[in-house]
Amino acid sequence: MKEDPPKGKSSKKMKSCRRWRRRPSNINNEFKARKGWLETHLWHAKRCKMIDYWGFKLAAHLNEKCLKSVYRASIEGALLHDFSYWRPFWFDCDLEKLTRVYGNEDILDVTIEQENIQICPVKIFIRTFQRPLILFHPAAVESGILLDDSLKSFLKAFNATITSLSDSVCTFKLMGPKSGYILSKFFNVPLIEKFPFRFQMSDPRVSEITGQVSINNFDERFLDQSAIKSDNEINLKRSQVFISSGAFEANDSLLIAVTKKGSEYFLSCPKKWARIVWYNLIKIKPVKVAGIVQMDIIDFENDLPIFPRDFVSSPAYKTWSETEKIRLEAIHNRRPPAKRAAYAKLGIKNPFKPNFDVFGEMCKVSVNIVGKGIITDFAEIYTPE
Repeated sequence: MKEDPPKGKSSKKMKSCRRWRRRPSNINNEFKARKGWLETHLWHAKRCKMIDYWGFKLAAHLNEKCLKSVYRASIEGALLHDFSYWRPFWFDCDLEKLTRVYGNEDILDVTIEQENIQICPVKIFIRTFQRPLILFHPAAVESGILLDDSLKSFLKAFNATITSLSDSVCTFKLMGPKSGYILSKFFNVPLIEKFPFRFQMSDPRVSEITGQVSINNFDERFLDQSAIKSDNEINLKRSQVFISSGAFEANDSLLIAVTKKGSEYFLSCPKKWARIVWYNLIKIKPVKVAGIVQMDIIDFENDLPIFPRDFVSSPAYKTWSETEKIRLEAIHNRRPPAKRAAYAKLGIKNPFKPNFDVFGEMCKVSVNIVGKGIITDFAEIYTPE
């Protein structure tokens, strides 16, 4: 039985205490008021180290030493990551010209360039919906890519226009050789072979009845903003029957689109269903969850560039490098003077921020490591020339 907050002078103190804030109703109100929180924020906040990431509050890594197990899950099992921080837009374009230039795959990994300078990567879902969908990295959006001349040139080349979806689409990334098995258990169907895969299913909280749907009006039904039943309504209805699961049907239907590229699967669902889909996916073994830092490490191990760290000519890199400089300098200053590296004596002028002005022009450098040791971030390498 819930207690009402005390009246009088102590009511303000009660509302500011942890017990009051942790009530489900108050957590939901706070969740709606916070900007930059993903639909899975509450699940991650209890289990992960949270960081501010380009306007979002994201999970950096789980609160356990699990880097090796996470990497093993990506190559032997199934790894799940909330990919919803990438900004979605409709991408109306000359599809024939786009596929002729970048290929005819279901998902295109494209890098927007200007005068041979890489600006930002984007993902284009060609056949997931009735209209192509383009996803921008939040670092590029925060650095002004939507107003940049490079994007205007890219859109003009393919007679394209973009329309914001206002973060109404949530995307989950599932990778690993056992991802197909996870999807078959989630949808309660045999292994899926044909992609993209559009599916309609009943509310996973109360039913396991599923059924595949056609693409007719799929986009309109997918973006339907009507509210679904809350957990309290579901629990109240479940309490009125003897069997706790499958004894009643919900009128709400969930639409999901699944697209595959290599061993990676992308599940797109409406924002209102994201929390429910996430909670049902993580229940299936052997799914393991990864944060943004762990995904960057996996990309590094697979020789994939990490944005914006590896895009040194992009506007987002300048912002990122300044932030990293402040962070690393603060760590350096907290150390005792006897334990600090003597950068001034070593002649290192920019220990916390790479200085690319020393190069006459941008070039690629290959470094072969001989013996033991690891090259740390922002290490400076000098040649006799």
